[in-house]
Amino acid sequence: MGVTIHYRGSLTDKKQIHSLIDELEDIAKSVNGSCMVIDEDWSKKPDAHFEHDSTGRATIQGNCGLKGVILDLHEKCESLQLCFNASGLITSPLDVALSAEENYAVSPDDWMFIKTQFAGPEVHVAVVELLRYLKGKYIHDLEVHDETGYWENKDFRAVEQQMSLINRGIESISNRLETVPIESKDDIVKQIEIALRKMKEREDEQND
Repeated sequence: MGVTIHYRGSLTDKKQIHSLIDELEDIAKSVNGSCMVIDEDWSKKPDAHFEHDSTGRATIQGNCGLKGVILDLHEKCESLQLCFNASGLITSPLDVALSAEENYAVSPDDWMFIKTQFAGPEVHVAVVELLRYLKGKYIHDLEVHDETGYWENKDFRAVEQQMSLINRGIESISNRLETVPIESKDDIVKQIEIALRKMKEREDEQND
């Protein structure tokens, strides 16, 4: 649950990949964020896969065949993954590893996403504007689905309103769950469904 930005696209010119990486590293430094650079060999076939330790925890091992960055702009915001495969398509280490799993298909049409709900409207807008900049310079076919509509209308107030609405909904669900006995799982599900339905009704009323 929470405001999310979905995006997909491919590098206009793969020769620009290191310029893009350098710019994103500078951006991360300017906002006191962090940036993990991935610079693997595009000429080698990916062999990334999952390995499980004694506790069952899975880690990705092997070559993902990706170049790009995983950008963390705010501690309460999910990572913005801008990694590109040998075809120039935006993807992620997770998707590369999952594609090697039996009975799991990763489509080139799949969307990447980043949840910004808990970082606040300013961070949400910053992420959208960064994607807008990258579309103009590096990823000309970039598609963005912004659940607040800011990508299309640049209405900051709408971002604030939607995030506030969802925060109230989350608080309402938490308050309801506090009154439900832990052993009553069916009741928990019903309470969540009721809270979500009421939140959706309020959102629809605001949009009318």
